[in-house]
Amino acid sequence: MRTTPTHRLADVLLPTTLADFVATKRASGRSWRLIARDLHEQTDGQVDVTAETLRGWFGSAELQSAASP
Repeated sequence: MRTTPTHRLADVLLPTTLADFVATKRASGRSWRLIARDLHEQTDGQVDVTAETLRGWFGSAELQSAASP
C-alpha cells in the first residue's frame, strides 16, 4: 500500500505503526470516529484525519482478514 505523508508522520509520532495502532483499537471495538480522535490526541494534534480517511486506509484490509477462514 502506498502511504501518504500524513500516514508516514503518524508512523513516526506513534510508539507503534499507525496500522498497529488502528488494528488494536478496532480489535477492542473502538469506532473509526473515536480512533481518529485518539490519533489526534496521541500525536498532540499533529495528525488530524477523518474517520473516513482511516476507514479508507485500513477498512478493506480489515474486511479481508475477517472474511478469511
